[in-house]
Amino acid sequence: GFAYRTIIPIAPLFVFLLLPNAETSGSSSYAGLVLSVSSVTTTIGTISLGWLGDKKGHRIVLIGSALAAMICYIPQAFVTDIYQLLILQALAGIGAGGVMSAPAALLANFTNLGDEGSVYGLDASVTSFSNGMAPLTGSIIAAIFGLRAAFMAAAIYYLMILLIGFQFFPRPKSLDPKLTPRLVGGD
Repeated sequence: GFAYRTIIPIAPLFVFLLLPNAETSGSSSYAGLVLSVSSVTTTIGTISLGWLGDKKGHRIVLIGSALAAMICYIPQAFVTDIYQLLILQALAGIGAGGVMSAPAALLANFTNLGDEGSVYGLDASVTSFSNGMAPLTGSIIAAIFGLRAAFMAAAIYYLMILLIGFQFFPRPKSLDPKLTPRLVGGD
């Protein structure tokens, strides 16, 4: 969620810059539309890619989703039209949904019995931290380097997620034998 929330505080200002002078009075409506479309597609991505992860593996969904989101955030730094931003945010939202659902599913699959409370408590703490720090980080980056830099920062965050997922997340064939009966429905 960190990368996804990085642009939230700068979105209204960025939308204002993209609109022609005659339309700037509706900039907050356009900013709301951009963020709403992104939220809807993130929800769709979370549900559909969570289902796909159950079928094909959550690690591969995480890696593919992070790659897709990164690819969709890079051009957002260069858009010149509100509709370009809208389309790219919608596509990036789908990738962000996969990035949000895959780690939660992996936690469920690879948490030892009896450790669920502490693992999910830690996950909730990390999520809360990112909910607060991501907009702050995006604002600082935009203030120092410009509004467009926040989109590049989000792309870099997704690149880091991709690399972490590729390097550190468990591969399907290395399942912990203690968890295997639970994963396939046995006792």
